[in-house]
Amino acid sequence: MKKKLNQTMAIKAFCTQCIYDGIGGSGSAITQITNCTSKDCPLYEWRPLNRDAKEVEKQAKIAAMTPDEFKKYEEKCQIAKDRMVKLREEGKM
Repeated sequence: MKKKLNQTMAIKAFCTQCIYDGIGGSGSAITQITNCTSKDCPLYEWRPLNRDAKEVEKQAKIAAMTPDEFKKYEEKCQIAKDRMVKLREEGKM
């Protein structure tokens, strides 16, 4: 029986099937998927990326934010940090 894929696994499997070339390709599957240039692909925005590429994309999105968007982003980050501290204090993490 085949294991049921979750959403992340299905996207990674699709991208790997689409772009990965194990013989003539340059680098691992994740490297090749990270370097994908098919921006017309409906899954492009959700393709799996290596850690460095994720950070580059995150910084580019932050740099493109308006001051109001950036303020909201900072507020959400602070809320998330506060939740993490609370969970640690409660011993739930």
